[in-house]
Amino acid sequence: GGQTATAGASQPRAGRLPSLPHGRLDLFFPPPPSSARYTTTITTTPTPPPATAHLRLRTGAGYTYRQCRSLLGRAAMPPGAGRRAAVDVEDLLVRVKNGAGPELGAVAREVAALAAEGRLGEDEEGGVLVPALLARLAGAGDAEVRVLVMAALRRLAGCAGAETKERMASIEALSSIVRSLSRDVDERNEAIALLLDLSDIPQVRQRIGRIKGCIVMLVTLRNAHESGTYDDAEKLLHILSCNPQNVLLMAEAGYFRPLIHYLKEG
Repeated sequence: GGQTATAGASQPRAGRLPSLPHGRLDLFFPPPPSSARYTTTITTTPTPPPATAHLRLRTGAGYTYRQCRSLLGRAAMPPGAGRRAAVDVEDLLVRVKNGAGPELGAVAREVAALAAEGRLGEDEEGGVLVPALLARLAGAGDAEVRVLVMAALRRLAGCAGAETKERMASIEALSSIVRSLSRDVDERNEAIALLLDLSDIPQVRQRIGRIKGCIVMLVTLRNAHESGTYDDAEKLLHILSCNPQNVLLMAEAGYFRPLIHYLKEG
């Protein structure tokens, strides 16, 4: 009678999974390669273990901890995960050219976000957007829109090559940016920051100094000691002081430090 009870207890109940010893991952995954170092990519999608089964991932079963995580994660990853949607540059370009007011501000914010993610930049995508943004900056009547457009140009300048920066730094484009130095605090902060980003190209530094009123405005902003603009104005003046003509213009505007430095250096 005791033997019959023992045999009945060893039988698994219907509808229940048999218990598994810890480390028996071989019941769910293919056997690991024979070599000690795992060098190939596992392409077989394993059958995920039941949600109620609590298995301890142990390297003693032949898999490393990282391999176990990779196998389990691959089964849970949805198709197409991790892929970036393609950027519709033509749509962005049309919206930049035709957007009015809030629409232009919205697309400028979108361009800035894409550029910050590295999805616009040195290639032709960033190149075709720059002239359109500059054209809208020159004619934008709303201060908030101008700030957003300059922010988009800054992001493009930050991930673009010299050719795109040269396109941003035409005399006409720089004139539009310099005009923003005399406007409200947010706009002039963005304008100084954009000029700083463009000033790492020697030819651009020469052009900035030749824009009428630029040096005078920068000296005025520096002397005002306004939070947020003082440091950037000081940096930009220092960069522009590599040109003797700019140094003379700074002295005429009442900023003598670069001239004194030149005289001491002989």
